[in-house]
Amino acid sequence: MNTHPSDKLIQDYLRGRMPAAERDQFEQQLESDPELAEEVALQRAELAAAERLLESETRAWMREWQQPAQPAFRAARFWWLAAVAAGAVLLIAAIYVFRQPGTTTPKDQAEQVAPPANNPIATETLPAPVPAPQPAPAQKPVATNPAAPNYLAEARLRFQEPVLSDVRRTNTDSLVSLIRQAQAAYAAADYRRTLDLLAQTDSTRLQSATFLEAHALFHLDRFAEAEARFESLIAQNSRQFRYPAEWGLLICRLANFPKREQVFQQQLDALLDNPQHPYFEQAKNLESALKK
Repeated sequence: MNTHPSDKLIQDYLRGRMPAAERDQFEQQLESDPELAEEVALQRAELAAAERLLESETRAWMREWQQPAQPAFRAARFWWLAAVAAGAVLLIAAIYVFRQPGTTTPKDQAEQVAPPANNPIATETLPAPVPAPQPAPAQKPVATNPAAPNYLAEARLRFQEPVLSDVRRTNTDSLVSLIRQAQAAYAAADYRRTLDLLAQTDSTRLQSATFLEAHALFHLDRFAEAEARFESLIAQNSRQFRYPAEWGLLICRLANFPKREQVFQQQLDALLDNPQHPYFEQAKNLESALKK
C-alpha cells in the first residue's frame, strides 16, 4: 500500500504551509524514506525553476514597459530645423553688413596694407612670410577590448535561495529549534548568526545544516568554503539536496572567476550533456548569458 504523502502535502511543506507537528513528522519520514526524499527534491527543483521563469518574464516586461514612447528621430528633426534657421539668419546679417556704406572688403584692406610696387624701401622692410604650421599626423585610435563579464554579479543573480520551511520554534526538540532559529536568521539576512546557530547542531541534522550553511557562506563571499559544503552533500549522494547542491557548487565556482574557471566549465559541460538534469534549462540560460 502506498503510504507516501500526496503532492499537496509536499507542496505545503515546500511552501512553509504545513503545521509544525506535521512538518516534524514529515521530515522524519524524509530521512527514512529515500523515494519520498527524491520526490521532494524534484518538486523543489521544479518550484525553483517556475519561480526563475516568472522572474525572467517580469524583468523582460519591465524593460519593454520602460521603453520611451516618443521616437528619437523627432528630436533630431527639431535640432536640424533649428540649425537651418540659424544659418539663414547669419547669412542675411552678413549680406546686410557687407552692403553698408564705408564698409571695407578684404580686397580693399589688402590694397591699403600693401606697399607701392616702385618703393624699394618698403619692399625690403617687409617681413618674410611665416609658414603656416603643419597639422600633426592623425593618430590611429587605440583599440580597446570589450569589458569582461561581471561574473560575480551574474553568480548573485542566478544563485538559488533555499526553500525555508516554517521558522516557528518548537519546545519538544532542541535541535529542531536550533534549525528553526538558523532559518529565521537567514531569512533576516543575518548570515553570521546563521552560521553560529548551525554550528551547535549534531549529526542527526547534518545535511540540513550543511545545506543552509553553504548558502550563508555564499552571501558572506566565502565562496571556497561554500563550495566545500556543497561538494560534501554531493559526495554523500543526498537524495534531498543533491541536485540543488550541484547547482550551488556551479554558481560558487562562477563567483570565484577566474580562479575556478576551468572546473566551472567542466561542470557546466557535464550538466549540459544531461538533458534529464533538473537544472538543465538553467544551465542553458547561463551558457547563453556568458556568451553575450
